[in-house]
Parts: sequence; structure tokens; C-alpha cells
Amino acid sequence: MNSTAHADKFVVRLPEGMRDAVAERAAEAFISMNSFVVQSVAEKLDREQRAKRAVDALEYTAEILGTIRDNDEFGGVDSND
Repeated sequence: MNSTAHADKFVVRLPEGMRDAVAERAAEAFISMNSFVVQSVAEKLDREQRAKRAVDALEYTAEILGTIRDNDEFGGVDSND
């Protein structure tokens, strides 16, 4: 059975000139325009997910550092000395 038979489908309106650019890049990669667009969307979603994880990690680190500072884990040593 063809896997595209059950694929979600929708129409995308591209700005003028973008269709030609997509066709060119897809041809350079020896893939269909559809594959190029699907890969591009997947890469964008992955970048956004990685960015969210990075922000979450930074927020967690800031929280830990704030807790350390608030609890005076360094025995009251003033870092300005």
C-alpha cells in the first residue's frame, strides 16, 4: 500500500518566486519538491524544539544559581573581595 494514501494533505500558497526556488533546491538535492518542503518543515520544528530545550536548561541553571546564592552555599564569602 502506498504510504502517501494515508498522508495528511493541504494546499500551501507560496509567495511569488518561492515555488521556483523550492523546485531548484529540490532538483539540486535529487528529491521531489514535496520531500524538500517536508524536510524543511521538519528541520524548522526540530530547531524550535532544540531552542526550547536550551532555554529550559538556561532557566534551570539560573534557578540553581539563584538558590545557591540565596542559601549562601559558599560560606558567606563575598565574591567582590
